[in-house]
Order: sequence, then structure tokens, then C-alpha cells
Amino acid sequence: MILGKLDRKLKLFKQVFTTNEYGEREVTNKTLVTIYGNFDFKSGNTTYDADALINEERIECLIRYRTDIGTSPQYFISNGTTNYSIKSIKEIGRKDAMLLTLEQNDVIDLTGINTFFEYTINTNNTGTGSSTATQYGLPTRASGTYDFTVDWGDGSTNTITTYNDANGLHTYGSAGTYTIKIKGVFSGINTTIDTGAWNLGRIDTLKILDIKSYGPLIIQDSLAFKDCTNLTSSATDNLQFNTTDASGTFQDTNFNGEVNNWDVSNITNFSDFFHGSQFNQDCNNWNISKATSLSSMFESTPFNKSLSNWDTSSVTNLGSMFAINTAFNQDISIWNISNVTTVVGMFSGATAFDNSLASWDVTGLTGSQIQFFFNGSGLSTANYDDTLIGWAAQNVNSGVNINFGTSQYTAGGEAAAARATLVTKGWTITDGGTA
Repeated sequence: MILGKLDRKLKLFKQVFTTNEYGEREVTNKTLVTIYGNFDFKSGNTTYDADALINEERIECLIRYRTDIGTSPQYFISNGTTNYSIKSIKEIGRKDAMLLTLEQNDVIDLTGINTFFEYTINTNNTGTGSSTATQYGLPTRASGTYDFTVDWGDGSTNTITTYNDANGLHTYGSAGTYTIKIKGVFSGINTTIDTGAWNLGRIDTLKILDIKSYGPLIIQDSLAFKDCTNLTSSATDNLQFNTTDASGTFQDTNFNGEVNNWDVSNITNFSDFFHGSQFNQDCNNWNISKATSLSSMFESTPFNKSLSNWDTSSVTNLGSMFAINTAFNQDISIWNISNVTTVVGMFSGATAFDNSLASWDVTGLTGSQIQFFFNGSGLSTANYDDTLIGWAAQNVNSGVNINFGTSQYTAGGEAAAARATLVTKGWTITDGGTA
């Protein structure tokens, strides 16, 4: 007899996959449905709890679901962070009731496997320091760690174990577009002449086109894809970082890929991360609690997504963060900027931005904050009034010089008094005067 309520929320996944030339499964599609089941019930004289399962122990689970379920590797049950393979299925009682035998034994969500660092190139895109129009040089760097096999896309392969391996420069039979597939250890990438001149003759910044998957690629330091002006990304897996300085990662590229689930929790320096790119994707899920610099992060981009979840409590530098970004207009009033010392040029040229910043803790601002708003940017009178009133009530530092661009305040009221209070506290304020 089976007792208990079907009150545990589960996910039933179906993976459609193919098998590649290495005998590995590559997922082409994954779908899921939510089902309800019961792990904690009595069957005979034994009580089971799936959360206690280890290795190859098995458990029965009662569910009510009939459609599209099987025992092949295509299917698995997820209970939060734990996955279970389905060993057998037995219909019982009601037509929609099933008894599954589950096993927790390294069940693999195949879409989570990073198999290849895969990207397309066009050898014709030569430039300063690049290889010839029929060559391509792998973007390895002296500080990197490598032990991988590269498929050059023309039927030939090489195994690379050092950053300066001669086989890392490949000559094709003819110029054109090829797909590079790298499998193995690839930790550290150098695509730009800015990060080292040792590999002049294979700085193939302009040749990289679409990144299809990041696979084993690990970013070890700054400027990873800087100046790859033709670079885009259709990859849906997560890029890995093993660095605190990720500045300039996609600076001056066409990058606009999926990033929301990336683990960036150890990065402290995001300066210029997307500067000059085409990035406008959700990244509100990022844990940036250790970040100290966000300077120029979205400068000269079309980025306009919510950042309301960001923990900015460690940030000290917001300089030029949204400069020359004519699209951004999101509410960031709840940001904790108590440790921020500079907002120089933060909204310079950010002509769309118009939100009150009254709740910002600006007690950390010091010295010259020129061009905070500048070059045609500024707040509406209502939001500027609100900001002045909120800031004047704080114990701010003296000697702050700040530019609010075209912002105008209401004459003769609370906002004018607040502005005067800030001036009395030693602030020099440049703005558009009274409305």
C-alpha cells in the first residue's frame, strides 16, 4: 500500500541528442514539464527518502503523469539540484498514476556539458600583427595552460600543449570561412596585441566571427576579446572566469550574447567589460558583490536592461559607466553606492536616462565629479529636485565639484534650498539653472 500526498514539485526533462565523432552526446533540444510526486511514503515495511540516496541506491516515486516519459538517457527527473535517472516505470491504480524507480548515480544534464570551444573564422580578415589571408593563429597566451586537440575545420587536427606550439598557426589550402573546434584544457586567451607581442604574425583579432560554444575556455585575465570587431556569439553555455580582473573582455566587439547565468562572483574589475559593443541582454542575475569598478562598463553600447538586483555595495568607481549610452533609462535608485568615491562622467551623453537618484548614499563622493551628467544629458526637473533634496539631507564631504549637465531645478522651493545647502557644504554645482 502506498501512502502520502503528491506534494513534491519535480521537473521531468527530455533531452534530444546526437552522438559526435568522439562518441559523446551533444544535446540539440531540451524540454521540461513540472510534475508532482511523492518520495516519502511506505511501500511494504520500508520508508524511503530520496534526499538520502547515494551512489546506486534506488527509490520508488509515485507520480501522476503519463505523456512522454521513458527510461532512456533522454529522460531524467530533477528534484531541485539533484538529478535522478529513471530505471523503470510501472502504471498503477488510476490511469494517470505511475510508480517510477529512480537512481541517483551521476545523472547528466547533457546541455550542461562544455564539450568544445567552437567558433567560426574568416581568414580573409587580416590586420595589424595578423597571420596571412590563408592562415589562422590560435589565441593562446604565455600565462595560459593548454592541453587540447584542435579541429581546424578543413579535415586536419593538432594536439597543443604549450602556448607557443608551432602547430598553433595553421595554414589552409584556400582563404575563407572555417569552424574551429577545441576540446581539452584551454585556460587563457589572447586575441589582441594589447596583451603581448610574442605572437605577432598570429594576432587574428579580426578573423573571429561567431562563438558557437565556450566549452573549456577559461578567461584568466583582462582584454580577452578586446578589438575583435567582427565577434558575435550564439553560444548558450556559460563562459568561465578564473580572474578578478575581467576589464575589457568584450570591448569594441559586436558581442550581444547570452550572459545572465554566468558565474562572475569573483570578479572585482568590470571596467570596459562591454564598452563599445552591441550588448543589450539581461545580466540582472549576476552576482557582482565583490566588484569595485564598473567604470565604462556599458559605455557606447545600446544596453537598456534592468540592473535592480545588482549588489553594488563594494563598488568604488562608477565613472563613465553609461557614458554615450543613448538608450539606458532603468531605475537604479536602490543601488547601495555608499563606498563609491567617483561618478565622473557616469551619465555623460546618456541622453535617455531620467530617474531620481535621491536615495543614493553619496557620502563617499570626494573631489571633482565633473561631467557626471554632460554633453546634452540631464534629469527632468522633478527628478533633479528630488535628487538635490535627498542628497542635501546627507552628511556629504565638502569640496565636491559636480556637473548635472542640462538638469534644471525649481526656483524658490525645497529643491533650491537643498541646492543652496550643498553649496554651503562646500559643493560646486554646475547645472542648467532654474526651470
